Amino acid sequence: MKECCRCNENKDLAEFGLKVSAVDGLSSSCKICDKLYARQYRLNNRHAIQERELLKRYGMPLGGYAEMLSAQEGCCDICGIHEKHTQAQRLHVDHDHETGTIRSLLCHHCNTAIGSLKDSSEVTHKATLYLIKHGK
Repeated sequence: MKECCRCNENKDLAEFGLKVSAVDGLSSSCKICDKLYARQYRLNNRHAIQERELLKRYGMPLGGYAEMLSAQEGCCDICGIHEKHTQAQRLHVDHDHETGTIRSLLCHHCNTAIGSLKDSSEVTHKATLYLIKHGK
C-alpha cells in the first residue's frame, strides 16, 4: 500500500505508475490523479500547448496564429465562417505541403476540401465548372 500525494488515499501499489527516478520506482500520485491532473493541465494551458505545436510543426512564431486570426477577423479565409461556429471552434493552419509555407487559416471543411482537390487550382476550377454545369 502507498498513499497518493494528491488525493491522500492509501492505494494498492498497482494503482501507481512507474517512475524510474523515484526511490520506490513508483509515481508519488496514483494513476487516476495523474490522469485528472494531466487533463486539467491541458485545459489550463491549451493555448500555450497549441502555440508550441504550431512552432514545432510549421515554424510559426509565437503569437503568429493570433495575428493571422485577427487579420482574418476570426473567419475562414475561404468560406468566411467564424471560428466560433466551427466544430473545433478553432481554425486550421493551411500550408503548402511541398514548400511548408503557411497560407492562411481555414475551417476544417475548407481545409479538407482543398486537400482533397490536391491543392490544385486547375482541379478546383474544373470542380467549379462542374457545379455550375449542374446548377449549383
